[in-house]
Amino acid sequence: MSKRKSKLSRKIIPVTCTSSHQVDVSDMKPIQGNLKSRTREQLQNLRTMILKYGFSFPMYIWFDGENHFTLDGHGRDFICKELVKEGYTFKQKDGSVNTSLPCVFIDAKNKVEAKEKLLAVNSSYGTITDEGLYSYLFEPGFELNFGEMKSTLELPGVDLIEFEQTYLSPDEAQESDREYQFIFSQEQIKQAIKDHFPKFKTVQEIVDGVIDIPLAMHQFNKLCSGTKNVGGDISLLFNPHRLETRINNRKHSAADCFINPEKGFISSISQWMSKQQDVVHHRQYIDVAKANTGTQMAHEFKPYLARDIYQDYCEEGAKVLDPCAGWGGRMMGFASSGLGGEYFATDPSVKTFQGLQKLRDFLLSASNIAKPKINLFNKPFEDLKVPTSYFDFAFTSPPYFDTEIYSDEETQAFIRYKTIGEFNKKFLTVLIQKVMKSLKANGFFVINIGGSQYRFDLVINSICEKLGLKVREIFDYKIGKGNHLIEKMQGDKLENTIKANDLFFEIRK
Repeated sequence: MSKRKSKLSRKIIPVTCTSSHQVDVSDMKPIQGNLKSRTREQLQNLRTMILKYGFSFPMYIWFDGENHFTLDGHGRDFICKELVKEGYTFKQKDGSVNTSLPCVFIDAKNKVEAKEKLLAVNSSYGTITDEGLYSYLFEPGFELNFGEMKSTLELPGVDLIEFEQTYLSPDEAQESDREYQFIFSQEQIKQAIKDHFPKFKTVQEIVDGVIDIPLAMHQFNKLCSGTKNVGGDISLLFNPHRLETRINNRKHSAADCFINPEKGFISSISQWMSKQQDVVHHRQYIDVAKANTGTQMAHEFKPYLARDIYQDYCEEGAKVLDPCAGWGGRMMGFASSGLGGEYFATDPSVKTFQGLQKLRDFLLSASNIAKPKINLFNKPFEDLKVPTSYFDFAFTSPPYFDTEIYSDEETQAFIRYKTIGEFNKKFLTVLIQKVMKSLKANGFFVINIGGSQYRFDLVINSICEKLGLKVREIFDYKIGKGNHLIEKMQGDKLENTIKANDLFFEIRK
């Protein structure tokens, strides 16, 4: 009984400020949209401060008679809603315990006036971006008069003169028109793209439109030279079935969309490309489709980022373990790091394993490479015999359960383990436990895993706590733009959420 009481007491956050009102966190609605961006690191710092010092500053609320709109404290709004989901409550100044936060009500005639007042409020836990400011000022139906307000605004990180010239100045717009004129109209270009869209019959034809061996050699040279954002297409040469992988329960793979393009797919491509001012060529069709039509390719870990991580954590000659080799991004990263050493990895898919062997042979054929020893295996990591206390560093990105359907082989984790609970217990827990036994006493394990759908961020922390391991989220590495606080509709409610597809954790003994 005493243990349970002690555990519950750790879930109570004291309110350490005085306010005129209290509002339940579930009733709060953010008003600021994308005005500010907040990184996961900023949010984590804010969470730490709240847990350490309590809830110390009231929320600013505009009540329109029906809704409680937060004028400031959107980061705190998000963090506190997450804490409530985790079972936390707030102890008020009068001793009561509930899920309400202290608030100060701000008078405003309407939403426009409330938004104007918000611009006068600053927070160290968020950054106002130009794009966010523009969308905030010109929200349809609630536009603000920037000309009248600009002389009184002081927005950290925003150059208002440059902002006005870039986003609002008629002269700037006219200059842009002089630089490029659509003599062939956008409609003509759009129709031409539809008429001349490449006819792909096979997956290999798609790959041939993206990369070949000479280009792969050139990209790997740039990778070894320290260039960023390069090398991501090399593995397609050796594992073209990456294009056939279905993502997020989508009906079609990327290959399906290219080989049997539906009307909407072509329309999306032509709509986007007809607005561009650069020369259109065949490879752009593929790149544009990947980025702008909702078509998704199976993710490969960015080779340049893997290279940087190995260089940050490893000494020359390091022995590294990769429990989930995937498409080969981390293998390319290690080979391009210049560390030499040994790379030890496995993948359960037969076809992917064969492609990894070909990729390895290609990389090691480079005449001037600091050749690492690359050991590849074709087994689920749970079944693989791994040496104890042997590796200096481990680094991987495991499957996100059933998010990407790589193959229908029985060795695939999402087939072996039917539920997310079973996956977490019999795959992720076993993987972490086994990796840590394979590391030397001072070795680190860096794991990259998605956080938004199955909340693997909470899972990783829970597993490490049970195993008695030290874990911390690290923010030095970033994949894409998915690490910011955003707003999205949940039914008919607008709520703050984390769009965090790729998180990094550092685990040690």
